[in-house]
Amino acid sequence: MKALPTLDEDDRLLPVLNNLSQGYISNEYKDFANGDMDGSSASKDAITAENVLSPSNMKHMPLCASNLIDGLTAEHHLKYTARQQLSLFLKGIGLSADEALKFWQNQFTTGGSGTISVEKFNKEYRYNFRHNYGLEGGRINYKPWDCRTTLSKPKPSKNEYFGSFR
Repeated sequence: MKALPTLDEDDRLLPVLNNLSQGYISNEYKDFANGDMDGSSASKDAITAENVLSPSNMKHMPLCASNLIDGLTAEHHLKYTARQQLSLFLKGIGLSADEALKFWQNQFTTGGSGTISVEKFNKEYRYNFRHNYGLEGGRINYKPWDCRTTLSKPKPSKNEYFGSFR
């Protein structure tokens, strides 16, 4: 704190501070984050409903997302809090709203004994997924949960998937 008033006297630091705001532009960062280093075109490896569960994508997912996906593929359903967490995570990694609806509908309506009909999915779950993307309700742009948010939620009950717990 005592050194702060003398920082403006340092000739070496002033050019750095003046040019700090001219670093990466957000579009450049988004292209870089999506794997498009030159920014010339959209990423060829976009996340879609079909490739969310691909081994190449799964190996990069954090433990909490992997556990939720394991639960989803095993049960073909997740309870509300787990759906919220995984839905917002998938949104955060670039899955579009339309692709998310395809993904969730496919997971909930095909597979084992926990599956439901497409009509039931549309009636009971579609709104919630669209709400997460800001397309329904208050049109809030929700962000993916960070680790602290995930850990601050109540501990899951028996047979409930949530974060890195089961």
